[in-house]
Amino acid sequence: MGTLKWYKRDPHRAVVGMTGLTLEEVGAYNLLLDWLYIRDGKLPDEPAVISQYLHTNLRRWRRLRSSLIAKKKIYVLGGFLRNERTDRELVSANTIAAKRSQAARRRWSGKGAHHQF
Repeated sequence: MGTLKWYKRDPHRAVVGMTGLTLEEVGAYNLLLDWLYIRDGKLPDEPAVISQYLHTNLRRWRRLRSSLIAKKKIYVLGGFLRNERTDRELVSANTIAAKRSQAARRRWSGKGAHHQF
């Protein structure tokens, strides 16, 4: 679960980006972002699950969901809740991880052939 153990957060951009959200929306949004990173961007759009993640009831989550979608903070695609910035960060992180893994494999495969004892 979750390939990223941390993610970049620019506090100024976060505060500016959350302008216009209520305090309740800010809390829900921040928890959703964390859950998106924990779940590698695969957060099922299932009200019962999300309301548990947010420690709230179904009625409140449905209202918050509608509001966050209307304010373009989250969107739904293929049955999953998504966030544009999270999508970009996860693609970037996975690309970097793949490149590092490939470089490590090249180093290890090359070392055995060049060792002289």
